Amino acid sequence: FKVMKSKIWHKVTISNKSQDLEVCPDEEFEGIILRIREADKSKDLRVYLSAEEMEFLILKLREMMNYVQQE
Repeated sequence: FKVMKSKIWHKVTISNKSQDLEVCPDEEFEGIILRIREADKSKDLRVYLSAEEMEFLILKLREMMNYVQQE
């Protein structure tokens, strides 16, 4: 049984014309949930990431962006 400190639920949403990307903590505040939702509500995908997985994903996203921005 884990005792939790009180925390304010914080969610970030990034929207464009076709999708919403939401980032929020999981219910136990042990990781985060990424939720990608189509604007027309046709698809909804949730991905759970631990702290280690999140750091790895950020690293790989930066590597990919550097790659696509190369001339």
